Amino acid sequence: MKKVLTFFITTVLFSSTIFANVSKGNSMHHYVIVNFTVKQNKISSFVEKMNELKAQLPKVNGCEEVSIYQDKSNTVSFTIVEKWKSPKEHQEHIENITNDGSLEAISSLLAKPMSGYGYNKL
Repeated sequence: MKKVLTFFITTVLFSSTIFANVSKGNSMHHYVIVNFTVKQNKISSFVEKMNELKAQLPKVNGCEEVSIYQDKSNTVSFTIVEKWKSPKEHQEHIENITNDGSLEAISSLLAKPMSGYGYNKL
């Protein structure tokens, strides 16, 4: 069951998140923008998880920056913007949080599957 759930969560994340590679000088950066709709009664738990993420993610190898936003008018809507050195380092992070159950813990707080969009930085 865990393998099926892990595959499902990883597939949802990668199929619904579009990655943007942006050229900056001699290096490529990998930007990830993910949107979450949280269950109304789980907002405080989700905010707690996001505060942990904000503190811990910059310590992960390859993560250069993370910003977390909550929609002012629709408080169940959140967006995370991450900046990574490379897609490979981001993928390794996703594998780690899938294997340790962190991604499953976040997914259990959601009203619907996470989705994402990619943008080129101008």
